[in-house]
Amino acid sequence: MNRVTAVMTLQVDKKLSKPEDYPAWLLRVLTGLNVSNMDLLVIGQVPFDDNWSYSTKQCWLGSSRKANGLLVSTISDEFLLGYQDVVNLADPIALWRVLKEDFGQGREVNTVLIWERLYGRILRPDEPEREYIADLLKMQRELAENNVTPSLTRVWLRSC
Repeated sequence: MNRVTAVMTLQVDKKLSKPEDYPAWLLRVLTGLNVSNMDLLVIGQVPFDDNWSYSTKQCWLGSSRKANGLLVSTISDEFLLGYQDVVNLADPIALWRVLKEDFGQGREVNTVLIWERLYGRILRPDEPEREYIADLLKMQRELAENNVTPSLTRVWLRSC
């Protein structure tokens, strides 16, 4: 019996080639990984579990290999050579962490990530409305403190 498998590639307009590109690259790559259901694996929220069934382990390993290939394909060759030791591990979680440590958590606040949290924030069913609003206002303050003026018309206040 023939087996049909889907092949996925992640195409980005601009590959990660310098530290200044990281915030925009991060959003593009996270979106692509999210569409392919590999985002949680790459950011380390679905760790490998030895207690899984054989088929689940194989599925996780296959997704990990695909995610690694996708990540590597979004980084310029010159930049990739600087991370050769991590790339050779073929571990997308390790590569993601190293890139995040080097570019996503410097002394400066990454306002792109704050915007991402702000847009993705929803009211949880058990959460008081005041707490939800306070969290949104806190993120807006963080943006304002970093000279990014959040427009209330751009913030979607969503609830479940």
